Amino acid sequence: HEHDDFDSFVLEIGEITSPNALIAKLEKAIAAEGILRVKGFLTVKDKDMRLVLQGVGSRLQHYFDREWAADEPRVSKLVIIGEHDMDQAAITNMILA
Repeated sequence: HEHDDFDSFVLEIGEITSPNALIAKLEKAIAAEGILRVKGFLTVKDKDMRLVLQGVGSRLQHYFDREWAADEPRVSKLVIIGEHDMDQAAITNMILA
């Protein structure tokens, strides 16, 4: 299989305060910028558990799966997979705004 039609990048977004606010930003970016898939682990303020976020197309789901391990860095990272010509800067700006 050739994967030249797709690009991906990792976006570190820091601790989030509201999963729903992030979901709203992702929905706009998905609709506007040709994002095909999103996945990652997020740290949520005042929560001891990590948040799993997965999305295919416009279908996004999120849930807490387990507590962060003591030696595990509490870092929020998303892998963004999209069409070859997706605008990484625009996507980053939409999510971090």
